[in-house]
Amino acid sequence: MLDLFGLVYSIIQKKYETIPRSLNVGFGQVAGWGAYILGPLLQVCMSFNRFYVLYFPLSSMKVSRFPITNIAIILALCIAVVYTVIGFPDECGFVFDPSILSWRPEDFECALWLADFIFYSILSLSITSNSLNFATFLKLVSSRVQGVSSGDSISRRKRRISMYIQSVMQDTLHLIDMINCTILFKLNSAIWYQFIFLSVSFILIHALDGSVMLYFHTEIHLQWCRKNKSNTRTGTIFVHRSKISSFHPSS
Repeated sequence: MLDLFGLVYSIIQKKYETIPRSLNVGFGQVAGWGAYILGPLLQVCMSFNRFYVLYFPLSSMKVSRFPITNIAIILALCIAVVYTVIGFPDECGFVFDPSILSWRPEDFECALWLADFIFYSILSLSITSNSLNFATFLKLVSSRVQGVSSGDSISRRKRRISMYIQSVMQDTLHLIDMINCTILFKLNSAIWYQFIFLSVSFILIHALDGSVMLYFHTEIHLQWCRKNKSNTRTGTIFVHRSKISSFHPSS
């Protein structure tokens, strides 16, 4: 939505001064800050959920009747709304500047302070989420499940490592984008350079985030991809069963 808004005003060659501030800030705050902070907030919620279930299984069973997931989502949405509203006052907004083909804070102390606040918020959420993910990973790797075969154990270990890699990658992507649009873009004043580290970075990070989700979640793959993987897994199971039958001829 942000880039569509910017594209329209770039095509019609509007100047920054001629764009209505309420419209410009409205798009910038809703999609640029509110929706942007929502992703890392939900990642922290999911990381904490996995951490809590593994380290406190009995407690998690007791509170399972409460709508914890709904409460966490509502809380994250409320925080995102706050991050959206704080930029609406004068001199505090996040706006599109056609002269540099990018989104930026307004040239006032309030907006620049809020931009730094967003950066450190993303940094804190990323550190929190990755710390929880790492603790969860250690718990999953060190724990042993009784009554499963070595093949199932290896399969579970691979799945756990895959989940950890996915979580780390998604948690880090937003932080990389914030570094691009807060620090790296200042290293060169050329428009093409700032366009890459502001607009292109914003689009690319979200595309990569979706690609990571698509890659690790096979249940949302195209039907022919699932069919090919299903055939491969079926062959593996057949060989595995053959080995078992050779050890237990009576079965």
